[in-house]
Amino acid sequence: MQQELGLSEKGTVGAILENIHRDSRSTTEQGRWFERLFAQVALHAAPELDVEGIWSWQAWPDREQTTGLDGQDIGIDLVARLRNGTLVAIQCKCYEPGRKVGARDIDAAGSGTRHRETRRSRERD
Repeated sequence: MQQELGLSEKGTVGAILENIHRDSRSTTEQGRWFERLFAQVALHAAPELDVEGIWSWQAWPDREQTTGLDGQDIGIDLVARLRNGTLVAIQCKCYEPGRKVGARDIDAAGSGTRHRETRRSRERD
């Protein structure tokens, strides 16, 4: 995966993003490539994030045991485990250059996880 994205070459993240925007055949494909890029940067190029492991939501090995949820889409693209054991849910957005992530995007991304957590809390009571 690292080689597919050009991270092992002299390309910058900006150049790789340009390639993703230019070469993707659909927004779905663009999103998947961006998720892979983010995961590789988090693991290999951003030591300050302290990421020990990162998986797609569907491929996260502890998903069902930890959340009780199957792999259906609830708005989480990636799950990262930090070296201190903290789990982080990540929603990736690969917008065109110049477009900002707004409050609506953040609210939409969080609504599925809040709904699921509320439901799980009620099930435990």
